[in-house]
Amino acid sequence: MIDNLPLKEIFLLFLGTLSTYLIWRVQHQKDKIKSIENQLSEKKFEIYSELVYIIFDTMHGEKIEKKMGNNELLKRILEIKKNMFLYASDNMFRAFTDWSLELQKPGNNGVDHFKYNWK
Repeated sequence: MIDNLPLKEIFLLFLGTLSTYLIWRVQHQKDKIKSIENQLSEKKFEIYSELVYIIFDTMHGEKIEKKMGNNELLKRILEIKKNMFLYASDNMFRAFTDWSLELQKPGNNGVDHFKYNWK
């Protein structure tokens, strides 16, 4: 029975199966990459939105009589920095690190400096 099958048909069957597998594999990899990009995008959105929330809480906290203390501000900034290290772009992380180092200089009140830089 095997002697009756031409070599050409066996070769075409093998190539068809191999090409089907390779097409499936490429599509699977594309789907995985897209999923990872979506997760990264969601994480970046969470980080940047938390940063915006801190800005608004700091700038408008006095107006609604909920002034943010330096300890709370520092805690929230460190949490953002931890997440930025993992998910943010290098430029964004570097700018945020430079800003947070500026906060730590002697004589700087964190909240006032924050207001000055983000107005």
